[in-house]
Amino acid sequence: MSAILSGKGIHSGYDGVKVLWGVDIDIPEGKSVVLLGPNGAGKTTLLRTLVGLLPAWSGSITFHGRDITAEPTEKRIRGGMAFMSEQGVFPDLSVLDNLRMGGYFLKGRDMETRIKRMYELFPDLLRQRRSLAGSLSGGQRKMLGVAKALMSEPSLLVMDEPSAGLSPKYVKEVIEILGVAHAEGLSLLIAEQNVLFLQQADYGFVLEGGRIVTHGDADELGSSDAVRRAYFGVRDGHLGEASA
Repeated sequence: MSAILSGKGIHSGYDGVKVLWGVDIDIPEGKSVVLLGPNGAGKTTLLRTLVGLLPAWSGSITFHGRDITAEPTEKRIRGGMAFMSEQGVFPDLSVLDNLRMGGYFLKGRDMETRIKRMYELFPDLLRQRRSLAGSLSGGQRKMLGVAKALMSEPSLLVMDEPSAGLSPKYVKEVIEILGVAHAEGLSLLIAEQNVLFLQQADYGFVLEGGRIVTHGDADELGSSDAVRRAYFGVRDGHLGEASA
């Protein structure tokens, strides 16, 4: 199966300090991929490099088979990529205005149709549409961040730690919503510490010290005692509810 997004030999970092060391990663089209790893592994750096917020010092990135290594983030977004950071929303804007910002490139009726679809997926957002995003609960803000990212009708959604700061209840809701979007054909790349996201994934990579140390089918990673002990402190053969 062809890759919708592919990174080869990626080296990158901040202010001359290298964080990524020759990372290779492929996101198959129409699949959900989880990038697992502890804090400091380089997950955010890798995502920011893939979406163009950080330059790749060396290596290459392709999207839909096109070399985008030197493209600005805006062009990648116009090409069908969406990025949800850990923050995800503009706290001083209303729920509705956040959705409009997410669908910035949509016009007229397409914008309104997409907003209606987001309200169907996230009923709480309809009830809170005039409220400032900063006034929402942590779980509601995260849902708004997902909806905002989905507004552009991307072919690939890249997400950084969607479980961060969420209760187990909201983690489950986020996973269910992503499962619906994935079933509708959306490709996903999700950086996470929480192994529960393997439940909705097809494939996974584990990043440690800026390098991919293992990868495989989600079921294989989920049943790997070595991975669970090394990265997530999960014992007794059960995934359970690993902390975000």
